[in-house]
Amino acid sequence: MSELVARETGLGGYAYGPDSCAIYVDHGCQALCQDTRANAATVTIHELHHVLRMRRRPWPRFDGVCAGEVLALEGLATQCEMFLGYPEPINVRATSEGLTRDCLATIAPVVGDPGANWQWIYALNGFPERVYKSVYPMGHCIVGAYLARTANTPMTALDVPWEEIWREASDHLGLMHLS
Repeated sequence: MSELVARETGLGGYAYGPDSCAIYVDHGCQALCQDTRANAATVTIHELHHVLRMRRRPWPRFDGVCAGEVLALEGLATQCEMFLGYPEPINVRATSEGLTRDCLATIAPVVGDPGANWQWIYALNGFPERVYKSVYPMGHCIVGAYLARTANTPMTALDVPWEEIWREASDHLGLMHLS
């Protein structure tokens, strides 16, 4: 099945923009029968959060997106799942804090440059296979640090610029500041 579907749940999703998203189901996946209601809810929450953020914040064409915006988008969505009472998502659960911080330190110098070579965040980069892509723990970490330092929730932060999220979290995480 599609790379958009998690083997652990048989479900996945993709937000196409401010007007649509899709939820994918692998009917042949045996895991689909376990915790189906909760897994379907978290996938839906995640993708709808993307759609809502894209509606609240101007979303550039793909070649105009920087890593900072993608990290904020994914981190806010994973944090929203937890905010609404679901467990920490499998794609961020029990990941190495050191590896996450190392990846964030690597992306820091080019986090705001859409033309930089930052697409490596869509690979595993040393994380366990269940993480799918390092963008998830990186985004979850940076947004989690931001939320811990502010009075925002993943819902009230929908329209917060990624630069503000990065700036606020960078002190807490010891990351390079934006220039």
